[in-house]
Amino acid sequence: MGKFYISNMFQNVNIIGSGSEAVIYQCIYKPTRERCAAKVQPLTRKALEELKMLKKFNHDLIIRHFGDFVKEINGEKHLIILMELADMPLYAYINRVKPINNPIRFRSIAAQLVEAVYVLHSNGIIHRDLSYYNILIKRNIIKISDFDVATTVENNAFDTVGHFRIQSPEMLLRFKYDQKTDVWSLGCILHFIATGKMPFEDDSSAFVLRKIGREIGFPKDYKEVLRFYTKGDGNFYYKSCPFEYLKKLIGDENWDLIIQCLKTDPEERATSSELYNHRTFYEYLQ
Repeated sequence: MGKFYISNMFQNVNIIGSGSEAVIYQCIYKPTRERCAAKVQPLTRKALEELKMLKKFNHDLIIRHFGDFVKEINGEKHLIILMELADMPLYAYINRVKPINNPIRFRSIAAQLVEAVYVLHSNGIIHRDLSYYNILIKRNIIKISDFDVATTVENNAFDTVGHFRIQSPEMLLRFKYDQKTDVWSLGCILHFIATGKMPFEDDSSAFVLRKIGREIGFPKDYKEVLRFYTKGDGNFYYKSCPFEYLKKLIGDENWDLIIQCLKTDPEERATSSELYNHRTFYEYLQ
């Protein structure tokens, strides 16, 4: 897609992001003189579903929808979504300020993330791609963005979407999943915030599964499917104290918050509602 510019509507147009189908621009929308982000993508059912989800929310921790319209570009109809403009994605923020391992500061940003995910889940949404690219920062406030692969709890979710480094074990193993897949991704992001590193960084989903097994462990009844996907013996026993080094960094209660997210059995993993009421930041969310 060529550079998007409609002289009578936008000025100061610069690309700030792109994907397989969409391009996101920073610009000034002339009719209102507002600085905003304009997401430009072909007019498809998927794009309209994303717009529908975005318009559900009017919350400080979720990127705001300002407006939308359809415009023909190079002979093809495109949907242009105007959104709140953030300062930077989370990965750039952490690279700039360094990992946040002071227990009080960590608790503060974790409280924002948990509340944002809780709001999504309370509205029946499964985001499915809570990466450090789709979590934005504006004036030190978290903003969840990018609903292009999000779905609802009414759908039977089996498909694999997002990046394998933050995908839940049930998604990696092609099991049916629910909102707790977002909770796993949240745990990965919280680890990144505290350390500057993703907990299961590797080059393939099979290697990621092996790292999860070595660090945390899996239920015994996962053995056969793990043997198939990891090309090993499938034996990954539960560890008594995973990520023990985090206790020294961020304290026992913040460590427990991450551990409640990173349970390989989704039945044992916390819900976003349970995280919302976790003792580590009770005072921030009440």
